[in-house]
Amino acid sequence: MRLGVAHADIPEFAEQLRAELVARYRPKQCLVSPITPVIAAHAGVGAWGVFYQIEDGTNGRAGRYE
Repeated sequence: MRLGVAHADIPEFAEQLRAELVARYRPKQCLVSPITPVIAAHAGVGAWGVFYQIEDGTNGRAGRYE
C-alpha cells in the first residue's frame, strides 16, 4: 500500500498526519504534497486529503485493456 497526503498551506499538520498514517498502516511509501493553486482556490487554506493505492497484483494479468 502507498499513501499520500495533500494539503493547502498546512505543512505541519500534513507531516503530523503522515507520521500517524505511517505508524498505523506501515505503507511502502507515504508522500506529502501541497495541492495545486487551482484546487486551493476552491477548497481553501486548511484543506487536506488522504489518498491511497493498493497493489494487489492484478495489473499484470493477461487480457487487460491497453
